[in-house]
Amino acid sequence: MSPLCFVLAMGLAAVFAADEGLAQPLPIPADIGVTMTVTPSTGLRTGQVLDVALTATNYGPDPADHLELTTPYYWNEYEISNIDLVACYQFGGAIGEGPGHSWYIAYWIIAGVSDTGMLPLAAGESRTCRFQLTLMAAAPAVTAFTFGVSTFFSEINPVINVATVYLRRAVPAVPMFERTSILLLVALFTLAGAVGAGRRAGRSYAA
Repeated sequence: MSPLCFVLAMGLAAVFAADEGLAQPLPIPADIGVTMTVTPSTGLRTGQVLDVALTATNYGPDPADHLELTTPYYWNEYEISNIDLVACYQFGGAIGEGPGHSWYIAYWIIAGVSDTGMLPLAAGESRTCRFQLTLMAAAPAVTAFTFGVSTFFSEINPVINVATVYLRRAVPAVPMFERTSILLLVALFTLAGAVGAGRRAGRSYAA
């Protein structure tokens, strides 16, 4: 895993860590929408680099004083790198140990961190973070890549506050000799069916 995204903003992660102990998520007086594009997202191969654009929009009615987007836990399906450090100010991540392997999360702290000069996300405002993914060998045929409002927070309409893009590997090509074998089998079955039909017709005529 590229260490870049896990070096950034690790100190600021502590600002939100206390929220994990809250009985209730911190309310945001706004409707936050999250959208995301990944290019390309189909016909992928191991090692391919994908361009990601992650956007958060405040649909109001009030500014979002605190806002953080996070991924679910993931393992070695992909790596995050080449983060736009201006647009993605306060993008970071964390790593932990799971059964037999490490897990990761990535996060983007958008607004409301004191002493950073970050302004609240105003009503009607959108902010976009751009970075890249590298598809790893451990990724299955279809990998869900998700970013959404952190569960540390609650907002007015949670229906639109998570975005998921499905990363689909290329379908392996059938080797030429396998295609030839398949065609030969089809021809043999067709011939066998024709011969069987002819024999049945002959018996019917003789009768």
